[in-house]
Amino acid sequence: MNPDAPPRGPRAWLPRYGGRRWPYAVLDVLLVGLLASCLIAEASLGRIDATAPYPLKPTWGLGEDWLLVTHDDLPERHSLTGTGGRRIDTAMELHLRHDGGRPLLVSLPLRTTATIAGYGAASLGTAYDRGGPRLLIRGVESIIHVSVDHYVEIGLGGLVSLADAVGGVRICADEPTRVAAPRASANCSTISGNRALDYLRDGNLPHAHPGPAERRRRLLAAVIEKATSPEAALEPARTIAFVRTALAVVTVDRGNHLYDLVRLALALCDGAVTAKTIPTVNGAWLPGVGRIVGWDPKTMAELVPSLVVDRPEPKGLIPG
Repeated sequence: MNPDAPPRGPRAWLPRYGGRRWPYAVLDVLLVGLLASCLIAEASLGRIDATAPYPLKPTWGLGEDWLLVTHDDLPERHSLTGTGGRRIDTAMELHLRHDGGRPLLVSLPLRTTATIAGYGAASLGTAYDRGGPRLLIRGVESIIHVSVDHYVEIGLGGLVSLADAVGGVRICADEPTRVAAPRASANCSTISGNRALDYLRDGNLPHAHPGPAERRRRLLAAVIEKATSPEAALEPARTIAFVRTALAVVTVDRGNHLYDLVRLALALCDGAVTAKTIPTVNGAWLPGVGRIVGWDPKTMAELVPSLVVDRPEPKGLIPG
């Protein structure tokens, strides 16, 4: 310290406990609060041991593969408070390419037949009924010959709760998740509650042409877009309600974390993913299983390399 320097005058506008360091103290508090919130959210995620290893489980494949499952947890057709067991509703395979290319989301028909070691022939829906997510994943992996890395499950009631948490979502005929873009009212509808449930189950809107899996993806994409929009930052209470609802209704594999769900949400948004459905052939009745279908052989022969070694997607896939 220089003894010849002039004495410093008092700084009454600064707190005594830190001078100009008080902004850093505030920032530290905010960072600690953010970290604590993330840790609480991580611990609050519902988890299930879905991707457990088993003999002859596929271990190859470039990129990452997610199995997304929805179940109908609302047995009363027009009630959001029904009780009862879970029944698988849709199953979708999401493939994230290792080179960062456009993700591919493929809807898997639940009546697809699969031969599962120790269980014999079963449809994917029957596999879920008999053994839950583990047996369902075994069935899917036996067909697509690629390892399922992540598992996410949500009920229709959970999807409706997410839509309600953000104040309803806008579904449009041409651009179903563009909540901020002006559209003709005849082509768009803002839905929540029972109307959102009707849309998910029946496509009960004048312009609702997509199949069940695509309707679920569109609603979820609309929820994600609205929850991450600039307008959401102006309503922190609604954002907190959305996060709490998401943590309550989403179930993930034990190996998944919060940042995995963030990556998944970004991949599912419109414009970021290519959504397709596998064409089916040869419907038949299998004793003890029910009606089953097979996949188009030509499309299947092209789909497996698409998922395993990131080749271009098959042209035979059905849009949506």
